[in-house]
Amino acid sequence: MVLDAAGTVKTLLENNWTSSNTDDKTPTITKIYDVKQINIATKDYILIYNTGGSTAQFNGIGSSNLRKDYPITIDIRTAYDPSKDSSIFPLSTVTGHEHIIKVCEEVEDIIQSNYVTPGGNFEIIIPQTFNDLSDRRKKLFRYTYEIVLRVTND
Repeated sequence: MVLDAAGTVKTLLENNWTSSNTDDKTPTITKIYDVKQINIATKDYILIYNTGGSTAQFNGIGSSNLRKDYPITIDIRTAYDPSKDSSIFPLSTVTGHEHIIKVCEEVEDIIQSNYVTPGGNFEIIIPQTFNDLSDRRKKLFRYTYEIVLRVTND
């Protein structure tokens, strides 16, 4: 079985997102290879992609089942500036950095609350690292969150 790991993570985030935790903004959540370009001037984006090939090994001595690990990157991008968003009233005082931290926390909360799903598309999500790739001079905020989906029911 070949798992659409990026699609699984996309669905997981879309189905569990709570916009009230992220300044009442729901980001556009998509697989990176489904978009040609993005415009983060007024929208937040979460781009999901496979980081590398899956690794497979037998699931224990004498087992014919395989355990497969699918590394995934969740790429969170925003240029949040409440003065550019006319839909916010009254004008928010949240900075771009504070906003992306809220988005990262929402992603992490979703991963933590859904990390085990026996019988689903995967068995467990293994969080790896958060990386801050922001360019504060340009007011572009970006974090990547590395995770691994483990499938053991093959």
